[in-house]
Amino acid sequence: MSISGINKDKTRGFSIDQLGKNKVGTFESMLAGVASGLIDIPKGAFTLGAALMDMGFGTNNAAKVENFFDDLTEFDEKAEATFAGNLTKVMVNLGVPGGFAAKKGAELTTKALLAKKNGNYFKLTDPRMVDKYKTSLNAKGRLYATLGAAGAAGVADGIFVGDPEHVGTIGDLFGGPTQLLENDENSAAREVANRMKFGLDSSLLIGLIGGSGSAIKSLVRRRNELSSNNDAIDKLLGAFRPRGMTSQEFFELNRVNIGARSADINYASEVSRNLDKHIDKIFPYVKNPFNKLGNKGRRDFMAKLNKTLLSGDVNFDAGAKTVRFGEMNKKNVDEVVSMMRDKGGKAEDIQGVLNSFGDIRGGWGDMFTRLGGVMDDKAFEQFSGAFGKKFSDYLGSTYEVFKNKSLIPMLNFRPSAEAVEKATKLFRQAAEEKGAPITKEEAEYWVSQVVETAKPPSKLSTKAERGQGAFFNVPDFFPNKTTLADIEGVGLGRKTLRLDELSETARPVIDDLLGKIDDPMQTILSGTSKLSLVSRRNELFQTLKNENATTAAARKTFLEDPENIGKEIPPELRGFFRETETEAFSELGRNVKQIDIEETRLEEAGITNPLHGLYAEKGTADAIEEAAMIAREKGTLKQVYDNFILYPKATSQLAKTVLSPITHARNFISAGAFATANGLIPGLTVSLDDSRVAFKEAFGMLQTNLPGTRQASDRYRDLLRLGVVNSNVRLGDLQRLLKDVNFGETVTGTQQLRNMLRSTSKLKKWTEDMYTAEDDFWKISSFAMERGRLKKAYEKYGMKFTDDLLDNEAASIVRNNIPNYDMVSSFVKSLRQLPFGNFVSFPAEIYRTSFNIMGQIMKEFKFQHALPDGRIVHPFRDIAMKRAMGFGTTVVGVPAATVAGFQALYDVTEDEMQALRRFVPDWSKNSTLVPIRGDDGKLKYVDFSHANAYDAMIRPWTTMFNGIQKGIAEEDLKGQLFRSMIEATKETASPFVSEAIWTSALADISPILGRNGRTASGRRLWTEETPMGDKFMESIRHLGATVIPGSLPAFNRMRLAVTEEVDEYGRTFEFLDEALGVAGMRAVKVDPVNAMKFKIADFRTGLNNSRREFTGPLLKGGPITAEQIIDQYQVANQAMFKVQKKMFDDYYAARTLGASENSLNNTFQDRVSDLQVRHIKAGRFKPFVPSENIQKAFADNAKAIGQPDAFRQARSMVERIMRRYNNMPLSEDLPILDNPFRTSLGTTVTEPFAGLKPLQDLGLTTPTVGNNLNQTAARGQQVFGPTDNIFGS
Repeated sequence: MSISGINKDKTRGFSIDQLGKNKVGTFESMLAGVASGLIDIPKGAFTLGAALMDMGFGTNNAAKVENFFDDLTEFDEKAEATFAGNLTKVMVNLGVPGGFAAKKGAELTTKALLAKKNGNYFKLTDPRMVDKYKTSLNAKGRLYATLGAAGAAGVADGIFVGDPEHVGTIGDLFGGPTQLLENDENSAAREVANRMKFGLDSSLLIGLIGGSGSAIKSLVRRRNELSSNNDAIDKLLGAFRPRGMTSQEFFELNRVNIGARSADINYASEVSRNLDKHIDKIFPYVKNPFNKLGNKGRRDFMAKLNKTLLSGDVNFDAGAKTVRFGEMNKKNVDEVVSMMRDKGGKAEDIQGVLNSFGDIRGGWGDMFTRLGGVMDDKAFEQFSGAFGKKFSDYLGSTYEVFKNKSLIPMLNFRPSAEAVEKATKLFRQAAEEKGAPITKEEAEYWVSQVVETAKPPSKLSTKAERGQGAFFNVPDFFPNKTTLADIEGVGLGRKTLRLDELSETARPVIDDLLGKIDDPMQTILSGTSKLSLVSRRNELFQTLKNENATTAAARKTFLEDPENIGKEIPPELRGFFRETETEAFSELGRNVKQIDIEETRLEEAGITNPLHGLYAEKGTADAIEEAAMIAREKGTLKQVYDNFILYPKATSQLAKTVLSPITHARNFISAGAFATANGLIPGLTVSLDDSRVAFKEAFGMLQTNLPGTRQASDRYRDLLRLGVVNSNVRLGDLQRLLKDVNFGETVTGTQQLRNMLRSTSKLKKWTEDMYTAEDDFWKISSFAMERGRLKKAYEKYGMKFTDDLLDNEAASIVRNNIPNYDMVSSFVKSLRQLPFGNFVSFPAEIYRTSFNIMGQIMKEFKFQHALPDGRIVHPFRDIAMKRAMGFGTTVVGVPAATVAGFQALYDVTEDEMQALRRFVPDWSKNSTLVPIRGDDGKLKYVDFSHANAYDAMIRPWTTMFNGIQKGIAEEDLKGQLFRSMIEATKETASPFVSEAIWTSALADISPILGRNGRTASGRRLWTEETPMGDKFMESIRHLGATVIPGSLPAFNRMRLAVTEEVDEYGRTFEFLDEALGVAGMRAVKVDPVNAMKFKIADFRTGLNNSRREFTGPLLKGGPITAEQIIDQYQVANQAMFKVQKKMFDDYYAARTLGASENSLNNTFQDRVSDLQVRHIKAGRFKPFVPSENIQKAFADNAKAIGQPDAFRQARSMVERIMRRYNNMPLSEDLPILDNPFRTSLGTTVTEPFAGLKPLQDLGLTTPTVGNNLNQTAARGQQVFGPTDNIFGS
């Protein structure tokens, strides 16, 4: 197997005439690699045969055979022109025979193991025995089968490899028994030995990979079969799979429940939207934020509408346990109708308002019915008694004080002056009636206490004695004060009152003080959301209990069957819950937990959770507890973190995505790749007629204000229940983050500001709807096309199906194969609350769905169906082939073909492509770069990764590809291989651990634990001399840039292109290049001369750091030796060699990209010495020369501590190393020379250089010292020759 060899000529020329001459493109090289790899198969076999004959007869036929195949075609040369072609050649050469051999090896090993297991090694003739033992290998047996396949593949690789030395082995990298022998003389014996080594190396590598895969599969299988093992692999898998630590059955039921809730809220949104449209026609909203009285009449009207919506009676049927809303109060209806007519409202708008009220009240009745359906008779009776007159307190209890809580006092809710005055008067009056009058200031204090201590109703009460309204603290003298001991756990102490206990006089005053929202649209949305959550959740719990009861009955039947004695319970009969801990421990595993639901944290009081007290797997129990209970309140530290870290993070992400028009365009275009990756390509894999129907259906379902949308809202709600739509991953991350910090609810302290932000809020909602629609369009289209081709497959082979079956199968494919926020694991979702990472769920979903697509292909390919006549068919194989073609084309084919096509179109060589990568920003170095040559002959590039949704999947491989290719070019494959692997890992983890937009900017300006005025890319925001005021303003500007919509800089570049102006850096732009950026295809100019300034800065820093490798460890002031000086001198030069080599590569890359020598000379001038530049141009190394100041520092340090000057002792050696290193080619490796001051025993001998007497004359009689002197002299002669005046004889 290949990871090391793929050799390249070590000679490197520096003539500019040789730069950029490689005309063989990557795609052409890869095609040649396929042909060359196939030719190498017979070449390897014939060469091995000839070598064996040569060994027996002393002939030289093997070399002739090899030369014959080498001269047969030109495919070999073209394949080896690029790394991609070379790799393709090796993969074909080894993969074709190796794959066949591995398959046969696995089959033979499996048969042998099964035969042994059955007691014989003969062929089984009984078909029942074959079926019985066909899949009965245990984990150990499967591992042996894998190793058998590896051994067979290794033998095939050893026989058929075209040239083992060209490919190389693991041993060539690290040494060992598989390291190949040099065979320059075409020795037949070495040819055969190398092939044996190569085959062994392949077997070991394949066995290692296959064995690891087998072990992982066994762990996953064990996890699936016994889902409650509390071990490391269990927790690891749970962190990254959609279902987390819960069972798949629970996850599916919960997903359906979430979809049903989404459908409820969508229906409420539709009703609210229609209501808003009718009301705006009757009573337009005044948008002037400074007109205080402009909307007062509207607010009064909205309050009456809200009162009407919540009026009337609720009818409870105890027998059927149904709840239906009766007619609204006629007096209230007549009043609002009269007001609408007085405002000139049209009949259809007035009726539209009343119809909207009727629709949502009907929906509420259905939700209350679902809630009542999970209660027993007694609970339903209490429920009907409590809600007969109090339902409006729950559905309509929305207050500004609860929506606007902020850590920053000035941003908190502030009641109006009029409301405060009324409340103050109420408190003073109440105190006077109690005979304890208070001052105005004391009354104002208690008014502020009501606002500060107000708590929302913590639950939906189903008992008459429980209240529905908000709670707050009041003084002892306040009327109707309650001393309920069980004040529903709100924790406000004895002086606590609830709203529904207030008198008719006090209630409206406190309502105004707390900012009661009398808005029917708000009531519809918030009331439906709360009611749907409660009803659907209890419905889920009852479903889980019912499913568990059904499974328990089936499990009991299974266990009572005598034939099942001693058998394990099948996974499908495990169920969810057990009554006792003993049962749970023995039947569900050791990782179980009792479900404990705190009544004080329930959303609904009075309903006993049917699962409370049961035992379940810990993951399932935790999920049920989390779903059932209200989240705990945030502490002060959490509020600080939210306000200063997460809030700005959410704002910056909102600005760069939802509020950016260009991002919307890219979102829509890139999402199309999800359809093509599943083989849904209009006109190619799906007919144009079918595609047109799917697109039309999708557009009609979109939930936007665009003409032609919202034509099939009922069907859209079906897809919500199926989990197909409204699941945009980036938007899901952002919306959860916005919800985490109560975005939009903490900056509306005054009514005027709320009025001003109303239109902004609508804009945000509209952009979110559009962002969702852009994603929904492709998901609905994919759903329709998947459903269509499934239906055709069923019909073609006479298979029975229903509409529900097609819906569920198509929905499952879309959920699993297209990124979906509902399928993101809880662990990945939680990463959004960290200060780093941007939209972390999206790359996680790309990985998940990519593997799922490959799994779906295998599933569809293998699926079998028996026809009535007994024939076996594969009804979904055609779909599998189209899906495989679409996935390969989308993920790999399109990016590679696009690059190859543009290379051919603009005649861009591989050398130019490699040079181009040296001058792109860091974030594009491992991207898919599409080259474009301008009219002036200079290169531009398009970062195709911006428009490629699957870039996260291929970027790690692109990184490794670039690193290995660089290693081959620089003859450092081993080092580059490891570096590229590390870099690939970093690329994989980058979306999860890289700094978020806001935190990155914050780090740029922070003097403590930050970069103190320097960006991550190295750009200076200020210097040490910059005035403090200027630093502050630059910090504000830099942070402000993170919340500017991402499209503004792009639009500004377009403006500059049209006006032909330059930006602050003197750059010009072309309109077409910038306009393509809308689709993520912006063409960026490459300016190597300007970029060289930054590379020179890095070069100078690198040289200084290299010198510090010498001076830093040695000039601390303590004792040092000549041995240390020589060691560190070589370390410093090794570092400096790498720095100069990098600059050499950058210089000639710039020349390859068209930079003139004069322009580069001007750039280097005054920045780098002329001598250093001449060395760079010549490709020769200029070693480190210790200055006189450095030498003096050594002498001063030695004198200060009374030691000999070690540098004076080592000076001659340093000068000889310097001469040896000087002018060494930068294309080679810098040798590490032996240190003649180091003895075999590690003793440093310095006396000969100090002119001291020999050690023997000091009375030391140990002969080892004399031997050390001889060894030192011998090593010095090896390095500097036998005539050297110090070490020579």
